[in-house]
Amino acid sequence: MLLTVVISSAGSKALAQSLPSNLPIDPSNFDISGIDPALIERIKNGDMSAINDLKNSVGSSFTVPTIKVSQKITSGVVKAVGLAMEQKPMEPATPLGTSLGLNAGIVVTATKLPADFLTSLQSMGIKSSANLPPALPTAGIIIQKGLGDSIDIGGSYLKFKSLFKLWSANAKIVLYHPEEGLTWAIRMNYTSAKVLIVSTQTYSPQLIVSRQLAFADPYLGIGAQYIRGTIDMDIPTKLPDAAIALGAPKTIKVHGDGSAYTGNGFIGIRFVIPRVGLMLGFEGSYSLAKAHSLGVKLGLSL
Repeated sequence: MLLTVVISSAGSKALAQSLPSNLPIDPSNFDISGIDPALIERIKNGDMSAINDLKNSVGSSFTVPTIKVSQKITSGVVKAVGLAMEQKPMEPATPLGTSLGLNAGIVVTATKLPADFLTSLQSMGIKSSANLPPALPTAGIIIQKGLGDSIDIGGSYLKFKSLFKLWSANAKIVLYHPEEGLTWAIRMNYTSAKVLIVSTQTYSPQLIVSRQLAFADPYLGIGAQYIRGTIDMDIPTKLPDAAIALGAPKTIKVHGDGSAYTGNGFIGIRFVIPRVGLMLGFEGSYSLAKAHSLGVKLGLSL
């Protein structure tokens, strides 16, 4: 039987007293619905018989207690991280073509953190949330390849130790590409990211229109964004070693599931120097979730 604890305004102080005082999450924000607080207090005071009482109260299959973060709070965190970490191809509707049809570039983006992200962190008791910057910068290396006259695919991968990992994939289908006039295309972006204790998956279908010129290709588009993800971490307890040896929990698990829908509009331009292939692009987006972004892309288009 898994012990589950849920967020409540009348949180139990017993959990807070049994955990380290320097945690980034304030455990007094959580209420223990599956454990009698008196049992925790007895264990803390060295009453080893309370271990058996604890096991008996929850059954023989005693496992590590879990703090379940509410879906509303998790969704606020997941949405902000998912939108900020989304890898944007920063490409117009124009196909790359079949000559070589390859470009690679470094993308740097700054995304404004939505207001409900800060609210969610404060609800979890993260004390340093007030010191967060107004925008979150991210970077990545994206490679795009043309397949025929109407299909482009691309992707990226980036990892930094155990703190940060993301990979993305995208596919674009050109719907209409006249010799002169507007080019229309649809694109699907997918980004998987893990930042510290937050894991997200972001899906973004888009409609793009562009007008290719001699040295530039301005474009604009609209898209929908669906983000889902989790919060997972282990919090060490301060229970006596003897109690832990008898089966008391050494850690408390924190887990939450969340998801969010939103949409955005974006506008950008890509410059390419012929023959040299030097590429420079800029893109800005307006987000219905207030997670507006600005980005720049520098690389080669061959």
